[in-house]
Formats: sequence, C-alpha cells, structure tokens
Amino acid sequence: MPWIIKPISRFADCAGEWQQINRAVSDTPLLDFRFAGDTISEFAKSDESIATFHDKGAPRAVGVFTRANRFGWQTLQSPNAPIGFWIADPTINIEALLRQLAPALSPQCGVISITQQDPGILPRPETSSHLSTLDYIATPRLDFPDSFAEYLQSRSNNFRHNIKSKRNRLKRDNISTRLEFVTTPAEMAKVVADYSQLECASWKGEINSAVRMDEPQGRFYVKLMASFAAIGEGLVYRYFFGDRLVASDLCLVRNKTLIILKTACDETYQGLSTAHLMRLDAFADLVDKHGIRAVEFYGPLKEWHTRLTEKTRQMYHVNYYRWQIVKLLHEFRNSRHKKASTDGSEVHGAETGSASAEIGA
Repeated sequence: MPWIIKPISRFADCAGEWQQINRAVSDTPLLDFRFAGDTISEFAKSDESIATFHDKGAPRAVGVFTRANRFGWQTLQSPNAPIGFWIADPTINIEALLRQLAPALSPQCGVISITQQDPGILPRPETSSHLSTLDYIATPRLDFPDSFAEYLQSRSNNFRHNIKSKRNRLKRDNISTRLEFVTTPAEMAKVVADYSQLECASWKGEINSAVRMDEPQGRFYVKLMASFAAIGEGLVYRYFFGDRLVASDLCLVRNKTLIILKTACDETYQGLSTAHLMRLDAFADLVDKHGIRAVEFYGPLKEWHTRLTEKTRQMYHVNYYRWQIVKLLHEFRNSRHKKASTDGSEVHGAETGSASAEIGA
C-alpha cells in the first residue's frame, strides 16, 4: 500500500520526506516541518497519525490526521495554523489519494476532511459523487511593485491623506515614533512576552483569546519564532511611541514573502491606527531594503485590508466520502440546516463525522 501510517510520536522520523514534499509543492513556512512540529508539540493529543504517500519510491503527499469520531478523520487543525497540515503534489488527483488513504487510516473510516486549504498551494478540486468542497474564508494578499513609493502612489488619495493626518497628529502631540526589527532567536522569548502583554490588554484578553505565556499558545510562538529565526526566517517588528510599545507583528519570511501570523496593538491610542502606521513603516523598509515582494495575511478579509490591496482568494475545506450514500446524507442534512436558518425552524440530525462539513453547515 502506498500510504504509510505512523503514530504522531514518530513525527520526527518523517522530517526529510515532509521537507522534500513541501519544497517541491510550495515551500511555504506554514507547512514547514518546523511549523508542524511546534504545533504538534503544544496542541496534539498524542493519538494523531502521520500519513505519507509514496509513488515510484518518492514521497508525494503527507498529512497529519486526527479522529473526528469513529467514522471520520480530519487534518490536525490548531487555531495557530492558517493551513491544515496536508501537502500533496497538485498533479495527483486528490480524490484518488483520499480513496486509498481512508482504509489505511482505519477500516471504518468513511469521511476524511482536509481543512483550511489555500488554492494558491492546492488548486480547488472539482466536486464529484465522493468529493465536495466548502468555502472557508476569503483572505487578502498584497503584491508590491519595485518600490514602496510606487506602491503608496497606487493607493487612494483618501488613504494617503488619512495616513498623513495621523502622522501630523503625532508631530503636534510631540510623539516620536520608532520601528524595531527583531530577528535573533535569543530575543524571541522576550518579544513574544511583550506581544502577549499587548494582546492581553486588548479586546482579545477580554474574551480570553489572547496569547498568554503560561499557556500552549505562548509556548508555541516562542518555539516557532526562535526556530525560524535560527534559519533567518523569523521576524518580529515593533512600533514605539517614545519608549512605549504600541504595536507588534509576529511574522515569517521566505521567498521574498512576508507572512503575518499575529498582530497586537495598544488600544488606548484611539484614532491613530498604530498597527496600520507600524505596518506601512515596516513595509517601506522591507520592500526597499530587503526585497520583500508580497505580504500574506491568512486571516478573514476585513475592511482595512481593502485599503492596502485589492487581491483576495477563497480558502476552502475538502470532504472526501468513502461511500456515496454518506455524502448524500450529509448534503441532505446541510440543506435542512440551511432551510432552518432561513425559516427559523428547528432541525435535529445525526452527526456524520466531517469536521469541515460542520464548519460549513
């Protein structure tokens, strides 16, 4: 059987194959072995499996899977991972891959969900009697021309006026600004801790979704930023008003692309858009001095994104149904939920085992 299934405890054994597949497919840091490993160390439950597909002696697909229930499996999806842990050669039919994977995961496996996929990495497959896809989020991307000045000139007059007004306000209030870049592994624990303080003081702290240093999220980001900084791909930029930290972004950089993982800002400065000002200063430096040509946000498209860029793409989930009747039952269940949401009626239905279908229902 071309699929090899191993317990998650043997994840390190797959490092070479994982990196080989990722480099061949997209070479994104979000599917790098380091990113997956740091996620697993903090968020896995230890009952997950790593599956690797070989063709003609070469690894061609890999994924980390966890049971959704007795009959369903899905890719490991922590809140810190923008993309589900699945990498596959896009020239191989994904339905054919999943058809072979289902019995390899377990004899009872009837549904496999591949979550939060990027069409820029894995083109969205056509639906079939055994395969369906569901919209996840529209996410923005920013592509730069040859200089930051050229990019800024391409923005609206209103955008440039608003930025100038905010900078003039800082001058009137005698507030000096400073941008700081941090790239060394030894500094990452401190800057992530500073980031945590900002986020805990914000609305995210109020709803208990902030990065906290004594919890898995805090440990994850310290490990992640240090491991990528060690290979020259971890970057934290920070914005100061005088000596006071007012905004910070945790980022990864690879192949002239900046990926923004997390953003926090001091919400006591109303009307100044501290994170916005920080990013524009950072982008100017990164584009003109360091050759950055694109920014990926990997978050839901928001109004402020549209001031920076017009480019978006639709991320998605994939559901594979080993037996067609399960897909038909799932579609029927989802249609009843949609009807209930429009007419206010109550619907009760059996669980079918697909986490991503639950997201899209």
